[in-house]
Amino acid sequence: MPSMEVIAPANHLEITGACLCGAVSYVARERPRLAEYCHCAMCRKSHGAAFSANAALPAAKFALALGEDAIITHRSSLGRERCFCRHCGSSLFLRRLSEPEQVVLHLGGLRGDFAPRPERHVFVGSKAPWYPLRDALPRFSIYPGFEPTTDTVAAPGAPAAASALEGSCLCGQVGYTLPGRVFFLNHCHCSRCRRFTGSAFGSYLHAAGEGFAWTRGAEYVTSYESSPGNMRAFCQACGGKLPVLEEEGSHAIVPAGSLDTDPAVTASAQFFCGSKAPWFEISDPAPCYDAFPPGAFWEQWD
Repeated sequence: MPSMEVIAPANHLEITGACLCGAVSYVARERPRLAEYCHCAMCRKSHGAAFSANAALPAAKFALALGEDAIITHRSSLGRERCFCRHCGSSLFLRRLSEPEQVVLHLGGLRGDFAPRPERHVFVGSKAPWYPLRDALPRFSIYPGFEPTTDTVAAPGAPAAASALEGSCLCGQVGYTLPGRVFFLNHCHCSRCRRFTGSAFGSYLHAAGEGFAWTRGAEYVTSYESSPGNMRAFCQACGGKLPVLEEEGSHAIVPAGSLDTDPAVTASAQFFCGSKAPWFEISDPAPCYDAFPPGAFWEQWD
């Protein structure tokens, strides 16, 4: 990763951000601008979410406070470098090599209510089939003002004809298959999911874990315990978010952005809506729980 200015914590302004584990933190010396949601397949793979939430900032107004040696950079396409924490996998920021004067911050990592409200959806021609758009923001099939380009990662295809779903990380080193019964899909608005994904919320497919297997690249999979007993997995090469198994392998929790096949479901519930990002307005009609759902919710999936 190119060297960045590193400042002493005492010089922090109010607009700060960090990864989930705290190994990396940064400061923005002015309010980010040009905020938008990106639905391209590369962003979904990288963040494991329905979309990425981004805002541009002049590079001269951005500085690391901590953790330059904890950042891994992955070049996801020509001219784009995605930066994530090597310890917890949090998506941090993006650099466009054609625009070195800018840094693109992922809004989920910002502390407080300093993020600008996103103004549009881009690359909706590649959006996830499991996340219908319902808000009134302008939508662009690709990116406004640019010629069409090919998304180098395929969007999820038609619902799996066989019983197995498949998925992979952003760089393609890791792949998996999930033949078990799908239980439900949820969005989680907790601060940990926002930090991990860098987005407005995390989206997770829950399914029976029996038969889950890594089809390639298991050696690239690493994990971070974000709270006691709660693991988050990611590819150590690209930062792409990956599934974890719970309850002795009987329950698979899959970052929905990693899916290569359409699970043919939409969200059944939204968790921790009481902790949602102040810059995001919930438009999905799935029931909202202020915190974790009660036991009765989980009993229906036993």
